[in-house]
Amino acid sequence: MFATTVLGISFISLAAAHGIPFFSFQNTDPDLMNYGSFGIINGTETVIKKHPYQAAIYFYDTFVQSGAIIDKKWILTSPIPPTVSSSITVRVGSTKLSEMGKDLKVEKIVLHPDFTAGTNHSLSLVKLTSPLKFSKYIRKITIASETPQNQSTAVLTGWGSTDETSFLPSNVLREDNLSILDKETCKSAYIASLISQTTFCGFNSNGVYPYLSDEGDPLVQKKKLVGIFIRFTGYSTVCIDANYCPAVFSDVAKLESWIKLVIQNE
Repeated sequence: MFATTVLGISFISLAAAHGIPFFSFQNTDPDLMNYGSFGIINGTETVIKKHPYQAAIYFYDTFVQSGAIIDKKWILTSPIPPTVSSSITVRVGSTKLSEMGKDLKVEKIVLHPDFTAGTNHSLSLVKLTSPLKFSKYIRKITIASETPQNQSTAVLTGWGSTDETSFLPSNVLREDNLSILDKETCKSAYIASLISQTTFCGFNSNGVYPYLSDEGDPLVQKKKLVGIFIRFTGYSTVCIDANYCPAVFSDVAKLESWIKLVIQNE
């Protein structure tokens, strides 16, 4: 639908507007160039008190994606170029993008060292300049130690566009349930090379799916973070059937050791 690279349409267009070059790990494989960053269509409005781990990430003054609070100074999200850390702000404790929560500056961004293209190792850790003060609206979430089981249900939350014709994010946080798919079913829906050992898929048969600005959305099961939505939900050439494009997530349990190592060493 919307041509973009692995970094997603939001950061590409906004960085270009501010004169920031788009980095050596940008994907240039023509077979991978046609997937967009899609997110929660037909979701239900919710409140931050139910999901206090949810964080909104801004590039200058523009909301670009979500993340999950996993420590007092750390946000886990989908890939962000480390060189834009000074232009990033993280907001926590707010249900609506239009309402002021707690805004924090970023000290640094750590991109997974094995991330190159496609979906493999698609995570970034965002380190805040000052620690969060936890409350009923701001709270960390525990990382799952195991991949969610096939056919189990998990909750997706985010501020992504609610209309396929709109580039604008939802002002209100939204949620809905997705069912976890087995890896072979996921691979059969996409060009196989896009589905890696560090990903899994989720699907909702009622027409709920991630869309623009849902990059980095946390997927939660039994009060634990199981996945981070990756910057595409396979449209165009990467999705074999446009009517069946499961959402693809980074499997945080598979990358837990890297996450813990970064936090410990930083």
